[in-house]
Amino acid sequence: MKLLPIILGVILGCSSSNPKSENIRKPAVAGLWYPASKDSLHQMIKGFLDNVPEDRGEVTSSLQIYGIIVPHAGYVFSGQTAAYAFKQLETQEFETAIILGPYHGPKRESTPRVKNKGVSVYQNGVYKTPLGFISIDTGIAQKIIKYDDIIKFIPEAHIDEHSVEAEIPFLQSVLRDLKIVPIVMIDQSFETCKIVADAITNAIGDKKVLLVASSDFYHGYDYNECEKSTQESATLIENYDIEGFYEAFQNRNAACGGGAIIVSMLVCKKLGADKVIPLHTTNSGDITGKTTGWTVGYGSFIIKGGAMEWEPLNAKAQKELLIIARTTIETYVKTRKVPAFEPDLPVLKKKRGVFVTLRTNDGKLRGCIGHHEADTPLCQLVPQMAIAAATQDYRFPPVSEKELKNLKIKLSVYLCEVHQIPASEYELGVHGIIMRKGARGATFLPEVPVEEGWTREEIFAHLCLKAGLPADAWKEGTEFYVYKTQVFGE
Repeated sequence: MKLLPIILGVILGCSSSNPKSENIRKPAVAGLWYPASKDSLHQMIKGFLDNVPEDRGEVTSSLQIYGIIVPHAGYVFSGQTAAYAFKQLETQEFETAIILGPYHGPKRESTPRVKNKGVSVYQNGVYKTPLGFISIDTGIAQKIIKYDDIIKFIPEAHIDEHSVEAEIPFLQSVLRDLKIVPIVMIDQSFETCKIVADAITNAIGDKKVLLVASSDFYHGYDYNECEKSTQESATLIENYDIEGFYEAFQNRNAACGGGAIIVSMLVCKKLGADKVIPLHTTNSGDITGKTTGWTVGYGSFIIKGGAMEWEPLNAKAQKELLIIARTTIETYVKTRKVPAFEPDLPVLKKKRGVFVTLRTNDGKLRGCIGHHEADTPLCQLVPQMAIAAATQDYRFPPVSEKELKNLKIKLSVYLCEVHQIPASEYELGVHGIIMRKGARGATFLPEVPVEEGWTREEIFAHLCLKAGLPADAWKEGTEFYVYKTQVFGE
C-alpha cells in the first residue's frame, strides 16, 4: 500500500556522485547480515514493511516521533521486528538520523581491536550499502566530537561494526534526503551516556533529527530466561525508566546496546518526548522454532511526545491547493464528478487536517466543513472538504452553478495535530478549539472568536450551544482539544 515511499527512498538513497574512495565506509556485513544484492535487499525490506499489521502502521499518530529503538541481528532473525519501528517513519521527514550502536569488536583478523575507551563518531564522508551512498552530517558530527574528550573519531571502531550498519538500509528505504551520524559506543557507562546525550542535544540545534538506538536484548542459552528478560526490558523502556533499565543492562544481561538506548531516551526526553511505545518483541528461538541453544531477544519501540507539527506551506503550495479546491467545486457542481489530482509538490501529498470555508463576495458565510485527523493527503482531503462545504453544510442549500462566480474560497491547513489540553491552556486567537462532552462536540477555527469579539468564557459557552448543550455545560466533564492553522484564500 505504501510502495511509493519505499521506491523513492531506494532511488534517492543512491547518490549519483562518486565520493572519494578514502571517504567511503564500505559495508561490512552485506551478504552476511542482509543481502548484498540491491534488488534482493530492497525486496526483503519491502516484504518486512508490508507485513507490519495495519493496526501497527501508525501508532498514536498525533504524537511527534523523536526516536526509535530497533534490533541489529541478521535480517532473517530481527528484520521483521525492526520493520515495526521503521514502518512508522514512512510518512515522516527528518534531516538527519543519529544512529547509536554498541561496539562488538572486529570480525576479521585484519581489523585492529579498539583499545580506547569512550565513544566514536564517524565524522565525514559517506556510508555505502547495496542501496547506495548516504552522507555523514559533518556539521553535527564534529559538534558532538568537540563537546568532550571522551568523544572521538576512532576509525577502527567502524570498520567491522554491524550495529550501526544494519539500520541504514531500512532508513534508506523509508526516508528521503537523509544524512546520518554513526556513533559507536565502546564505553556504555551511565556517566558516558549522559555526556553523549548532552553533546547530541547541544549539536542538534533546530534541525529535525531522528535518534536511532540499535540494540538486541538478552543473549544466552535459556529460552525462557530470554522471554522473561526481554519482557522486563520492554516494560522498563515503556515506563521511560532510564535508571531502572540501566541497572538491568549492567547487572542482568538485558541488552548489548543498553548505552545506545539510554542515550536516545535521554536526548528524546530533552527534546520533548514523554512516551515510549512498544511495537513488537520476539527472539531468535521464536524465529527458528528452536527453544534450545543460543537465544537472542529482539524488540522495537518508538519514542514520541507532544503534538506533531508541520512547516507552513509556501506561496506556490498555497496557490496550488486553492486551484485544486476551486477546480473541484466547479467540476462537481457542474458535472457531479470529482476530478483527480496528482500534484508535483511533495508537501501536498502529506497528511494534515484542513477546513474549507466558502464566503460570498460580500463576505457572507456560504459553507464551512473540515477534517481534524491527519490521515489523508492534502491533495485528496482538500477536494473532499471542498465538495462537503459546497454541498453538505446543513445550514445552507447546495451551491448552484449560478453562484460559482460569487464564491471566495479560504483554506485553513493544520500546522499541528489535534491534541488534548486543560481548558486553562487554551490561547484565544492562537488555537482552534474542539469541545467534547459525551457524544456531543463542536469546534471553532482560531479566527472565529477574534472576529466575534468573544471572551474565553463566551467561547466555551458558544461551543456548548453549537453542540446542542446548555451554555454552562463546559464547566464539568468536558474535554478540550486544540490545533493551529495556516489560513489563506482567494
